[in-house]
Amino acid sequence: MSSLPAINAAQLTSTHKVALFDADVLAGRLFWSVPETAFMCRLGVRTVWRMLANPRSGFPEPRKVGGRTLLASAEVMAFMEEDLAK
Repeated sequence: MSSLPAINAAQLTSTHKVALFDADVLAGRLFWSVPETAFMCRLGVRTVWRMLANPRSGFPEPRKVGGRTLLASAEVMAFMEEDLAK
């Protein structure tokens, strides 16, 4: 007998994770943090940081407020719409 528990097909399916952010709430904000920007753009947080570090990416310039990095939501959405139009 095996000491491993039995696994049924239902346990092999993906889990339903709760979203970390609410898109409707974020859509009404003027500024987004980097994780919020990543969520709204459907990108990874690391990808957003890479785009911010690369001046040739054309990604909107962040604002530094205290220790936080914030991006203007309207500028990010305009960038994404422009990128989709290409």
